[in-house]
Amino acid sequence: MNSTGGSGAGVNRTGGSGAGAPGSNGFGDLVRPYVITAGRTVTRTTDLRLETVVEARSTTVPATATFEHRAVLELCSRPLSIAEVAAHLRVPLGVAAILVDDLVADDALVVHDTEPVDLEITALQRMIDKVRAL
Repeated sequence: MNSTGGSGAGVNRTGGSGAGAPGSNGFGDLVRPYVITAGRTVTRTTDLRLETVVEARSTTVPATATFEHRAVLELCSRPLSIAEVAAHLRVPLGVAAILVDDLVADDALVVHDTEPVDLEITALQRMIDKVRAL
């Protein structure tokens, strides 16, 4: 049973009580992650990392967009990382990544290039040594 006294089945995902809005309880605590992702557990695109920055291409919403996809598009009217999307929607990172992946596949989100920086191991070791010296 959940805190509302029900089993969670038949939860209203239309956002009637502000669900999914930033600062609310979000829809992630009411709906099981596998329902939001339609059972998917991995993204189709392997280059989506938690720090990947995405932004909505326009205000046009794909015809196949679910309530959760619409919430992501609304949030991404400005550039946000996948981690920020997950935090705002209060869903696990994997769920946010799958939602973003769906919208990238529908060409509704643009992925900003966020290639990881290659550091030489010696430079990394020097940084660690300096932090330890503090």
